Amino acid sequence: MKLAILYHSQTGFTKRYADWIAEKANADCYSLAQASKADLSDYDVFLLGSWMHAGSVYKLNKLAAVAQKYPQKPVLLFCTGASPVSSPDSQKALEAGSQLLKIDPALTFYCPGGLNYGQMSSGSRLMMKAFAKMILNS
Repeated sequence: MKLAILYHSQTGFTKRYADWIAEKANADCYSLAQASKADLSDYDVFLLGSWMHAGSVYKLNKLAAVAQKYPQKPVLLFCTGASPVSSPDSQKALEAGSQLLKIDPALTFYCPGGLNYGQMSSGSRLMMKAFAKMILNS
C-alpha cells in the first residue's frame, strides 16, 4: 500500500505530524501547494491533514479537491489544534471533516498542537491579542 500525506500547515505543527507519520508509515508528504500540482495517481490511500480553527479544519475544501481528482482512493483525515480533543469545537471540526469527505468518523484523528505566535498570520495574532485583553479585563 502506497500512502500520500497531503497537508496544510501555517505554524509548523501539522507539518511536523505529517513528517512523523510519513517516516513511520514509509509515506510521501506533499504540502497543499505541492499536492495541487503533483500526479498522485500511483498512491493507494490519501491522508489529509490541516489545523483546526474555529470549529473547522482549515483549507480542508482545497485538500479534499485534490483527493477528489482520484475518487477511487480511500481518504483519512487528521487535524491539529490547541484545544482539547473533547472540546465542542474539536468534535465539530472532526464531524464536519468526515461529512465533507464522506468518510466514517472513525477515520478522522486529532493531534494536539499548540500556538506558535511567530508563525501566525497578522490577523490571527491580532485576534489572539484581542482575546487576551478581553480575558484580562473581565
